[in-house]
Amino acid sequence: MNSVLGNCLDKFAMVYLDDILIYSKTKEEHYRHLRYVLEKLHGFASLAAPLTELTKGTGAKKRAIVWTKDCQVAFEKLKDRMTAAPILVPPNPDAPYVVETNASDYAVGAVLLQQGDDGQMHPLAFESKKLSAVERNYPAQERELLAILHALRTWRCFIDGRRYTVFSDHYPLKYFRSKTKPTPRLTHWIAEIELYDPDIQYKPGHENHVPDLLSRRDGPNCTTDTQPLEPNYLYALKAIQESDWPKFYTLVEENWPPTYKDLLTKHKEKFVIHADQVFRIIKNGNDKYEARYVLFARHADLVQEFHKSVGHASKITVLDLMHKRWWWPGMRADIQEWLAACEQCQLAANADRKSHHAPMKPLEVPPAFSCWHLDFIGELPTTINDATGEAIANFLYEEIMMRFSCPNEILTDRGANFMSNVLNYYMGHLKINHLRTSSFHARTNSKVERTNSILKQMLRKFAHGKIHHWDQFVDPAVFACQVRKHRTTGFSPYFLVYGQEPNLPGDMLPLFIRVTENEPGHTTVVTGRVPIVHKIREARALAEKRLQDNAVKDKAKWDVAIKPQTFSVGDHVHTDRLRPIHTNSSISAKPWYDPTAARAIERRYMDAATKLAFVRGRTII
Repeated sequence: MNSVLGNCLDKFAMVYLDDILIYSKTKEEHYRHLRYVLEKLHGFASLAAPLTELTKGTGAKKRAIVWTKDCQVAFEKLKDRMTAAPILVPPNPDAPYVVETNASDYAVGAVLLQQGDDGQMHPLAFESKKLSAVERNYPAQERELLAILHALRTWRCFIDGRRYTVFSDHYPLKYFRSKTKPTPRLTHWIAEIELYDPDIQYKPGHENHVPDLLSRRDGPNCTTDTQPLEPNYLYALKAIQESDWPKFYTLVEENWPPTYKDLLTKHKEKFVIHADQVFRIIKNGNDKYEARYVLFARHADLVQEFHKSVGHASKITVLDLMHKRWWWPGMRADIQEWLAACEQCQLAANADRKSHHAPMKPLEVPPAFSCWHLDFIGELPTTINDATGEAIANFLYEEIMMRFSCPNEILTDRGANFMSNVLNYYMGHLKINHLRTSSFHARTNSKVERTNSILKQMLRKFAHGKIHHWDQFVDPAVFACQVRKHRTTGFSPYFLVYGQEPNLPGDMLPLFIRVTENEPGHTTVVTGRVPIVHKIREARALAEKRLQDNAVKDKAKWDVAIKPQTFSVGDHVHTDRLRPIHTNSSISAKPWYDPTAARAIERRYMDAATKLAFVRGRTII
């Protein structure tokens, strides 16, 4: 009854179960109200007569209830009347949408409509929301605008980027854009509504009856949540019709309209289905991948989770790892946009590098596993307590020798732990050539310094908000460094070591070893191992060549920006005071030693290094 008499409830009628109370101010007004209610209930009495007759005489008289054929017919007709209309129809993405809204003193209501093949408007969805105590105090114009805004938020998955019209029975809303002095609240709403670009038109109240009905009654079924609720079924339908269009390419061609036949033929061979999952076929040279298609609603969550799992890597690394596993249209642009908005990446970004003064001397590219660069990472919340020569020797034995064989060379800085007698004896016993960098010149060991920089960045991002638990994220950060593709080599360290791409959580890559059956004897043949071994050799040779070529390019770029410094033997020079790391001596102490304290005694390596002698007799390079 509340649904049937929704337009007149609390105006001139009240309903309790099957009782209706009609009240009016004058006799003439009462006739009009009575006629309106009776028209709404037209034919109900005659239709339900067999059922009402059925219950007469029950109770004290104990009359038996007999279900007759007329009762059954009346019951079926009532069911048909209650369920015949309106019927929700699925949306047609090619047809324009119509949104009708209305606001009352207690709630806002809206209906989403589309014109059917019969020329009639059919409902797609209904929406209503109970106003909060604050919202009920809004002026009428603001409540009507709130109704429009609530409808646009709810159905934005349909109307965004589409043609649609909004109808309201509040005529001044047609000119809401030209309001001269809007309140701050209206300014905020108008700015948000403009993002949806609606065409707002006026519709008289007596024609706008559906949203008017939805906004007239407040009750326990109305929500008081002020946050917009996204109906899951609408998103699911939207995904099937628009975002998941590749799924249509796998359908039978006869099911398509003639206008889509050419599009189907063009794209059908790019997709394949396995176990009801759609995959996009991606070709990269001679390699071919099947990347799982991702639903529209999962794009943002997938990028965010994957970006976090690989240590907040750069967009190039994330795209390289994802494009072999997942695919959707516009994937590259989406990844770039979402990663640019990552808060942890913005906070942990490194400052720009400073200028340099000496030419570059690139390191030679050694064979695989023959040369290792070692260094300690400092400036972490927990102090390194066991950075001793014995600890380094144990690390060499457990993490390098037992996993990758004995190296030929080790390059370290001149820290006391790397210069210890224990470590020197250990490496001498193993015939390992221990190379050392120049004093206070970290660039000599630039490869490990760069790796340390990346690792510290990842630890900052992993330990965001948990800085004192950074040690729990070391292994995930190291793994993230291993799976990221290096720009220079074009391969990830993981691939160059193992010859295959890593399996990541949720991965759907093909199996490493493929087993096939030979026709004559149906014998099992393993076809994956030999090509993989050849692929490793080719990849390592290609990576070595790329490293050498890149070193030449880097040296050329580096040397162009050099500010030359020329010293002659006997010149007095400034030397860096080399302030302690954890003291701020930029004001209290001069950054350079007095020029009379040292003089040049020998020139080496073009202009890159000069042997100096302190006046007091101490020599420094």
